[in-house]
Amino acid sequence: MPTSMLMKYIEIPKLLMKHGPQSISQIKSSMRNLNPVNLEHVLDFLLENKIITQKMTDMNLIYAITERGIGLLDFFKIKPSKTTIKLNR
Repeated sequence: MPTSMLMKYIEIPKLLMKHGPQSISQIKSSMRNLNPVNLEHVLDFLLENKIITQKMTDMNLIYAITERGIGLLDFFKIKPSKTTIKLNR
């Protein structure tokens, strides 16, 4: 069964909440069900809506979940089994 767009928008913040800030290559390796074009679309949507943030460090873009992203996961009652929230403030 294909993954819904809503589920795609929730998987990345869930990943960032569980594992902390990630580079694009780390996100790609975890999100194998998304092709690169769809992944860019999802990341752009999440950035525009301030669910995630990006920061340039040592020639890599790092993505992290924001307070609003945590609120989104709380709204959908999604909690990773091991919470290791690392926000870029």
